[in-house]
Amino acid sequence: MKKYIMLLLMLAMFTLSFPMALPEIPMTELERDIINTALSMLGGTYGWGEMDPEKRTFDCWNFVTWVFHEVLDKKEGGVKHMLIGHPDPLWVYFDDINDLRTADVLMNGGGHTVGFHSGIYYGRGFTIEARGGQYGIGIFRLEGFNKHAPFGETGYRFCYYSLLARLWLNPHPSFPYVYMDSPDSFVYYEDGANLKIHYLAFPFNAGSRIKVSVVDYITHETLKEVYIDDIAIFSYKEQVIDVHVDLEGITSSYVYFKVTLLSPSGEPVFKYDTFILYPTEIV
Repeated sequence: MKKYIMLLLMLAMFTLSFPMALPEIPMTELERDIINTALSMLGGTYGWGEMDPEKRTFDCWNFVTWVFHEVLDKKEGGVKHMLIGHPDPLWVYFDDINDLRTADVLMNGGGHTVGFHSGIYYGRGFTIEARGGQYGIGIFRLEGFNKHAPFGETGYRFCYYSLLARLWLNPHPSFPYVYMDSPDSFVYYEDGANLKIHYLAFPFNAGSRIKVSVVDYITHETLKEVYIDDIAIFSYKEQVIDVHVDLEGITSSYVYFKVTLLSPSGEPVFKYDTFILYPTEIV
């Protein structure tokens, strides 16, 4: 009798901790298709450089890109060159699980040659990944150690998600965001930096503005801040603006840029930076 009760307790604990279904998490149709397609490969094996859906064998990045191609290629017109070879998936740093959406593409912060790992966010603190030979393709906890986290340990095995992939799954987004095109690899002091910024200030809060920061690439010290007050807040469409940043007085040779969408009260609503890309050299 005691063994029977213990088995029931273990089964209940397992059921509560293992997210086989997520009906309470709101998802778009495309997000749900991503999750269902990823789940169809559960139990598959990990193979470095492999992308073989018939044998259910992938490495981490090929698994993610195959899942997205399976879903998005069926859309009218498809999504050409999705993620594979894309120059900038718009990696957004996160250290709070509440910043994630189901079906987000995750990355651990490692480079493509050293320590790179990727997966798909399932929801409720779980991921779907091709996680290496000893694990294969399965559902795993997001919690864990990440030696590649660029700004210190966060308690999560991943620290970036792709805003580009998120926007593909939400062609009419109901969430605010901001990002910039990849800046030049070097700029001259006298020319300053010319940045192209994309944003959606939703909901429509009068008084929202954008802050552009120049940050030292080594120390992460903020060297300069520029505020943009006249941003469009009455449009459902993404807005694009050109911003010039004067670099006079900055002594650091290598910098990166951070752009932040601010609420009317000055609280950060969405942040994006170019640290993961490469430093901009000031000459």
